[in-house]
Amino acid sequence: MTAENRGFFTESLRDVYFRKRAEELALLLDDQTGGIRSELSAPVQQCLVCDSVRRRQVFRKDGFEFQQCLECGFIYADPQIEEDKLKGFYEKSSYDAFVDVLLSDANRAYDRKKYNHGLDIIEHHVARGRLLDVGCSVGYFPALAMERGWEVTGLELNQRAVEHARNVLGVSVEQKLLKDIEDRTGYYRVVTLWGVIEHLRRPKDEIRRTYRLLEPGGALLVFCPNVESLVCRVLRERAATFDGQVHCGYFSPTTLHRLLEDTGYRVVHTEAAQADVRSLLNHLNFCDPYGATVSAGMDLSASLPAGFAETLERYVLKHDLGYKMMMVAVKES
Repeated sequence: MTAENRGFFTESLRDVYFRKRAEELALLLDDQTGGIRSELSAPVQQCLVCDSVRRRQVFRKDGFEFQQCLECGFIYADPQIEEDKLKGFYEKSSYDAFVDVLLSDANRAYDRKKYNHGLDIIEHHVARGRLLDVGCSVGYFPALAMERGWEVTGLELNQRAVEHARNVLGVSVEQKLLKDIEDRTGYYRVVTLWGVIEHLRRPKDEIRRTYRLLEPGGALLVFCPNVESLVCRVLRERAATFDGQVHCGYFSPTTLHRLLEDTGYRVVHTEAAQADVRSLLNHLNFCDPYGATVSAGMDLSASLPAGFAETLERYVLKHDLGYKMMMVAVKES
C-alpha cells in the first residue's frame, strides 16, 4: 500500500469510522447463530428492482447473506435491519463518525472535484433552477450548487450534519424524507442522490417519488457504488461496500439503468469513477485492501512494469469498471 493511499484513509478519518462500525456490528449479531439478531432483522422476500423471488447466494458476510436475483442480476443483503428497533443497542450511530470523515480536509477536496463534475454533467442537460439534494449530509454539494446559481433545498435527518449545513454553509435543509414532500409535484428541475440509493430498502418507491417531484424535462442524478466494478469482482466480500448493516442493495450500470427506465426515466449519461487500483494491489499483496502496510519483500508493485497501475486505471474507467458510478436520467416532457 502506498503512503499516499494510507494517508487518505487515515487523514479522512475512515479508520476511526470503520472501527466504530465494527463495534456496532458486534452488538447486532446473535452469539449462537452468527446471524443478525432475530428481533432486528427483516427478511427480504423478493428482488428490490424486479420483484422476482428467484435468487442465488453469492456469499455470507457479517451475519448477512448477499443474494443475486436470477432475473435481473441485482444483488441485495438479506436480512435487512429494522432500524426503528436499533435504539438501545448503541447510544450513538456511527454516522456521526462518518460526519467527521465528510468534514475532513482530505475528503472535502475529493468531494468538491466529484460534485463539480456532477454539476457539469447536469448543466449540460438542463438549465439552472430548483434543485433538491436528498441526503445532503453536511451540505457541501448544496453549497457548491448554490455557488453556481442553483436554488437548492437539502433533505437530511442527522442532526449534526443538518447543523453544519445550515449554520456553517447557509444551506436550506429540511429534516424530512421524500415521502414527506410528495405534495411538491413537478416543483424541482433536478433531484440528486449522492450515495443514497444503496441505503434504500425500497429503491423503486423512492425513485418513483423523485420522478413525481421533477418538472417535465427535469433530471435525476444518482451516484453510488458499482457492484460490477473490478474491485468488487476481485475483492468480493472483502470490498467495503458489501456492508449489510447500511447498504441494502448493490447496483450495476445494467440494474440501475433498468430501475430508472422502469420508473419512467430516460438515461442520458453513465460513467464510472474511482478505479481503486491501489486497493486491488493491496489485496494481491495479502494485505487489508484499505488499511494495511505491505510487508517487506511482498509488494507486487515492485515486479510490475512501469506505468502498470496507471494503465490499469485507464482501462477500468474506460470500460465502466470503476468502484463508483454516476448516472443521469431525464423525465420526458
